Amino acid sequence: MTNEEEEAYLWWNLRIEEKPNDSSPPNSLVPRKAFLAWSHICPYFQKFHIDTNDAEKYWEFIQKTVATYCPNEQVPNPVTNFPQFVLKLYQLRDLLQPKNVQQCVNLVNIYKPNCVGTFCLYDMPVYFLDPILYFKTLISLRYSNHILWKNVISNAKIVDAFFEMHSNFIAPLPKGSSDEFWFQRLCLTEILFLLIDSIISGNNTATIMKNHPKCFQFASKFIECCIKLAGNASLSLSAIFFRYAIRILKVSHNKIPHDQFKSLSVQLLKTLDKANSPLIHLAFKFVFQLKPLVVPYSRVLKMISNRGIRSLSDIEIVSSFCEGNCILPVIIFLCKSALSSKLWHRACFSEITTLLQKHSSRNDVRDWFQLFIRRLFIYIAIASSKMRYRTKTLLLVESLASIMTIRLLWLQQCILINAASMFSTKNVPPYFKNFFPISAPVDDVVVHEYESFSTIELNLKIFPFDENKGTLVLPPLVDIHNQHLPASQRSQGCRANSRNDRVLSGRPDGRVLKTGTQKKRPEPLIKKSAGTKPTRPLASAICVTPIHRR
Repeated sequence: MTNEEEEAYLWWNLRIEEKPNDSSPPNSLVPRKAFLAWSHICPYFQKFHIDTNDAEKYWEFIQKTVATYCPNEQVPNPVTNFPQFVLKLYQLRDLLQPKNVQQCVNLVNIYKPNCVGTFCLYDMPVYFLDPILYFKTLISLRYSNHILWKNVISNAKIVDAFFEMHSNFIAPLPKGSSDEFWFQRLCLTEILFLLIDSIISGNNTATIMKNHPKCFQFASKFIECCIKLAGNASLSLSAIFFRYAIRILKVSHNKIPHDQFKSLSVQLLKTLDKANSPLIHLAFKFVFQLKPLVVPYSRVLKMISNRGIRSLSDIEIVSSFCEGNCILPVIIFLCKSALSSKLWHRACFSEITTLLQKHSSRNDVRDWFQLFIRRLFIYIAIASSKMRYRTKTLLLVESLASIMTIRLLWLQQCILINAASMFSTKNVPPYFKNFFPISAPVDDVVVHEYESFSTIELNLKIFPFDENKGTLVLPPLVDIHNQHLPASQRSQGCRANSRNDRVLSGRPDGRVLKTGTQKKRPEPLIKKSAGTKPTRPLASAICVTPIHRR
C-alpha cells in the first residue's frame, strides 16, 4: 500500500466516522450510509434522488457522476473495487468540495452546465456550501468575463430570481456584528451592484424596461440598502457601500422616475447626516452636480442649520451654493453660527468677509448687513454694561475690526460710525478704543436704538436674532409706564398698529409720526450740548424699519 493510498483510506474512514484513525482499505457502504457520508465529501451528491434500495444501481450512478469530474480518466467500479474508487475520490477531493475561489472556478470549467440558470442559482450554492465562497466565485467570474456570467446577465429571469433570493440578505446589521457577517454583506452587495450596473449603464430606458422590467425596482431597493449600510458600517466599509449607491444613482439618473430619484437622494443625505458620517460632504457635492438640481439648496441649508456646523466642510458646502436667492440666507446662517459658537466664530466671519466682497453690489445684502453691524455694536455695549459674555464680546470686537479692513467704503463707514456712536455711551469694553478709531461722527439713530434696547429684557445669548422667528430683533417702542418689556414682546411693540396709536408712516430719521394717543418718548441717556445740530452722517439714512435702500 502506497502512502497516497494510506492517506486516502484514512481520509475516507475519518469522514464516515466509523474508523476515524484507521488507514486500512475500506469496505463498500450501503447506500443509506453513503448518503450521510457525502455531506463531508461531496454535498452535491445528496442533491440526487437515487433509489437507495438497489446498491448496484446506486453506485453505478455515483460512478458516472464522478466520471464527469475527470472526463479523460477512468473511474474504478465502487462495487467491485471500492478501495480504488475511494483513492479516486481522494484525488478529486478539491473538485468534489472546493475550498477556494480557484478550485470553484475549475469546477465550473469542468462541469460546463447546460442550464446556466439552474446551475448558478441552485447547484453552485450546494457545491460550495460556504455562501461567501459562492459569492466570491461569482465575482471572480464577472471580472474574468466568464461565459457563465455573460449568460447570467443576458437572462432577465435569472437576474430577477437572483434578486428575489438574495436582496433581503443585504439588510443593515446591528452594531457590534462580527466581521464575517459584514464581509458577507460586502460580497453580496458587490454582486448585486455588478448586475445592476451592467444592465443600466449599457442600455437606454426602453431597452431596460423591455429586457429587465423589474430592474429599476431592484435598483431602488439596492440603493436604499446601500445607504442604510453606509450609515451603519465602519468608515472603511461605509466608503464601499457609499460608492455603490453613488454609482447606481449616477447611471440611473434621468432613467428612474424623478420623484423616486429625488427621494433616494434625500434619503442618502439624511442617513449620512444622521450618522455623522465623514462621507456626508461627498454626498452633498454629488447631489449638487446633478443637473437639473434634484435637492434644493434651501433644503440642504435647513438640514445643516438644524444640527449646526460640525466641521469646516460644512462652511465650504454652504458657501458653494451661495448664489441667487440663497445669498442672503447663507450670510444670515453664517452670522447666526458665528454668534452661537465660539469654536466656529472666526471661520464663519472669514467666510462672511469673502461673501461680502463677492456680493457687496446687492442692495439686500448691504442693507441687511449694515443693520446687523448696528445690532452687534448695540450687543457689545449692553453686554459690557452688564458684565456678561466677555469672551463673545471680545470675539465680536475682533471680527468687526477685521471686517473693516475690506476695501468697501460703505462697510468701513458703517463700522466707524457705529463704533463712535457706542463709544459715546461709555458702555464699551476697555479695549474698545484699541480696535476702532472714534473720530467718526455720532449717529443719533444708533444711540437712540441702543437706549431703546437697554430698557427691555434681552436674551443676550441669541441677540440680535429673534428667538422665535430667527430674524433680526426689531427695536421696541418704549413705554414710560412699562419700560421693562420682555424680549418676546418686541415684535408686537414694534407693530404699533392698535386703534389708539394709529401709526401713519415711518420716517427715515427713525422717528414715528402718530395721531391720537401718543407715548411719551424718554429722554436720551446721552445728552448733547446745546448749539447747532451737526449734519446727519450718511449711515443715519438707514431707517430701523423698514430698511430703505441708500
